[in-house]
This record gives sequence, structure tokens and C-alpha cells, in this order.
Amino acid sequence: MGIGDISYARNWSAPPLEVQGTDPKRPEPIVRPNKGVVLAAGSGTRLSRYSRTPKMLQPLLGVPLVERAVHTLLRAGLDTVIVVYGAHPEVGEYCRRVFGGTDGELGRVKVVYAPRWQEGNGASLTAVAPFIKPGERFVSISGDHYTPVRCIEALLEGRAPSILVDSSVPEGVDVEEATKVLCDAEGRVIRVGKQLEGVDCFRLYLDAGAHLLTSQVFAYLDSMATGVQSEVTVSSALEAMAQDVPLYVVEVPKGSTWQDIDTPQDLAWARRKALKELRGTKDGIIARYINRPLSLAITAGIARFRPSPNAISTFALFLALVASLTASLSEISPLLVAILIQLVSVIDGVDGEIARATFSESRFGRLLDGVFDRIGDTAILTGVALRSLAYGTRVQYVILLLGISVASSLLSMSSKDRLELVAPLEVRSYIERSERLIGNLLAGRDGRLLILAVFMALGKPTLALGIVGLVATTGLVIRLSAAYKLVRLGSNFG
Repeated sequence: MGIGDISYARNWSAPPLEVQGTDPKRPEPIVRPNKGVVLAAGSGTRLSRYSRTPKMLQPLLGVPLVERAVHTLLRAGLDTVIVVYGAHPEVGEYCRRVFGGTDGELGRVKVVYAPRWQEGNGASLTAVAPFIKPGERFVSISGDHYTPVRCIEALLEGRAPSILVDSSVPEGVDVEEATKVLCDAEGRVIRVGKQLEGVDCFRLYLDAGAHLLTSQVFAYLDSMATGVQSEVTVSSALEAMAQDVPLYVVEVPKGSTWQDIDTPQDLAWARRKALKELRGTKDGIIARYINRPLSLAITAGIARFRPSPNAISTFALFLALVASLTASLSEISPLLVAILIQLVSVIDGVDGEIARATFSESRFGRLLDGVFDRIGDTAILTGVALRSLAYGTRVQYVILLLGISVASSLLSMSSKDRLELVAPLEVRSYIERSERLIGNLLAGRDGRLLILAVFMALGKPTLALGIVGLVATTGLVIRLSAAYKLVRLGSNFG
């Protein structure tokens, strides 16, 4: 039997959280894990042999693997991250420089040296034992794995110690090298190891390199260190632990993936998967099939330089102003104007992709992007209106169409921002469905700019204004309808 095959058992994940308290009517609140560990102590010889740069400092979309792992845990909601280094002191030095941590410092990011790193990743994990309280839960991830934030968020939902697993075999993952997890019909882990095979009534998973653990694991690691094992590994400790306490699996969320990185080929696969993860969940048809492939190609090319997302937003505004100027000058080719307008639409996606890829998102950046989008749209629509006047359209018609298109576009974008701000988390999926509908109707910003580009290329600026006003108004109506339905369902938008 292969990965994910099963005869009788269901596809289990960690069971619901059980809350126990002295008063059953007033149960004690569940304490969410607030500490994470990044294991970055190994030598990484298979990847480092191709470069002088240590494996953990190899960049993935411009961010070194160890830094990416730290940001992933922080973005998942953990308060403290402990980085364990060993073979390469420069890994610890890099983390101290980037995050301001020192060995043992009680800051948000601690940097800890593992003196026994040569004995295996389990021995490296014991270096964080002094920072974990008895009974405390924490998340441990391998620094040489690409693990998206939503995978860690899913792992944090379990109460029992859990292993993040995949029931499929993702592209680029070497099954022979991957650690397997054998689970019984009750969802409990039975075996953990690289040489496992599927058995009837049991399910075989791949270990995705992230674990939700408790301080109990250190006792098993210590017992292994005093035994006859030549290598102290986390997987061996988990297998021993599973014989005594419930240890469950949490599956990688649907649509997400992961990658173990040992070779340059693995790093290339991780890069592809990280780019795929940048795709927006609310992308409409234009973004999905035209803009996003182009913007991701640009992002892949410039991410290594770690440009500022705000600088990219500023560049997009500059392009919009240039497009507006060229649109207003009738002697300039309409095709050139169309290309510039569509380029603005593509670049508009790059700033967000770079921000997510390099973990440089900020509230100010989102505000700046929104303001620049509105200025850019107004400028482009004004340029198209001036081109319409140059073509002989009556002034009153142009003013009317410009007013409708600008007002509806600005109101549509502002209603989107407001709806996303006040909508509760439990109805975000409904909001995303509404946004996808708007995108598919070309009522989103990418659709409106495409309409302007196409009709400018055809030499029909007046028609472009009219259609943009119509689709922007449609988008506004859909968002207001979504807000009304949510209010009727009882959501509070006060």
C-alpha cells in the first residue's frame, strides 16, 4: 500500500480539543502554544557542497531558509521563536543580526547553540529544554523545510501532540528520503520512520517536517542519548512517545503544500511552491489567467533583491501617471497607451506578492497601496477622457461618463476595504466568493484596467469610460448586497 492508501480507516486528523476544569459549567480556557522552535543546527552538506553559503542561509525568494522559518512561526501567531544552530556559527550570527537576539535572550527571537548537534536533530532539540516549562506545548519545525504559514496555523489547532502530515506525495518530494507516519483507525500514530510501508487498516502519511510537541519529548530524547542509538532523532523520539501518550496527525490544508530541501533541485521546487502560495484566494478570471502569471514572473526575478513593496507601489503610481499623460495626448499611439495601462495592472500585483514573499507586509503599506491605486485610477480615467475629447466627443458627455466612472470606481474600492475590515473571520469565505464574482465580471480593478486597455487600443475611449462606469457600479452593488446579506444573517457591522 502507498502513501495515503487505506482499507478501512477514515482520513483522521487531531481530535477536537477537550477542555477540562474544576467546574464543568465554566471550563478552563485552552492555552494556545506561544513558543516555536526552528531546528537549524545541521551541516546540510548535500546542499552546501554546491555553494559556500550554509544551507540555512540559502535564499528562497530572497529570504534565507532560517529567516523564512522564523517569520513563518511568528506569522502563525507564536509569541516566541527559538532558533537552534550548531554546525555553522554564521547561522546564529545572522539571526542575531536580523532579529536582535543573543544566546539565551528572553526576547521574541532567541538564538541558542546546540553543543550536541552532531548527534542528530533530536539532540539539537534538547538545547531548548531550559526554555520550555513542564507540560508546555510548542511547535517545532525543520529550518530546511518550506512550510507555509497556513500549515502551522492548522497544526496549532490540535490539542494532543501532533505531527503535520501529507496523505499525498507532493511534486518534488523524494518519497524514499521522506519520514513516514503510520496511523491507526483511531487517528493515533503507531510508527514513525523512513522505512515504513502501508498495512491493512492503517494509513501511511509523509511527515511534513512540523510537530506540535510538549515538554514530555525531552524525556524521550534524554533516554535515547543514554542508550545505544548512534543518532538521536526527533522521529525516533516521536515513535517512542507514541507508545505511551496519544500522538495524532494533522493534515496539510487543502491547496497548500511543503518541501524538504536537501539539494538544489529541492530548492527549485520550493521556489515554485512558494510562488504558487502567493496567488490570491480572491483572484478573478483576469488576475488568475493574465495578470498573476505575469506578476509572479516579475516577482520571481526581483525577489532576490528584496525590494521594498512600498517602492513598487510608488513605481506603479508613476506608471499610472505616465499612462494618463500618454492617453491625453492624441498623437501618441493608442496601442502604446493600452500597453502602459495593462502594465500598471500587472505591477499592481507585484507589491503585494513581494510583501508576502519577504514577510514585509505592513498596515502602512496596505494603506499606501490603496491610496496610490485610487490616484492612479483617477489619473488614467482622466487621461482617457481627454483622449475622448480630442476625438471630438461632446464635452457634457465626457464629463458625465468621467464622473460616473471615477465615482463608481472609487466607491467600489472603498466599499471593498470597508467590508474586509469589518467582516468577522467566520464569514470571510463568503466575502471571498463575492470578490471572485466581481473579478469574473471584470468589475475589479484588474478587469476595469483591462477594459480601458482594450478599448483604448481599439481607439474607443468614450466607450471605455462608459463600460468602466457600468462594471464598477456592478461591483459596488454586489459588495453592498453582500454586506446587507451578512447583516441579515446576524453579523454586526457597527
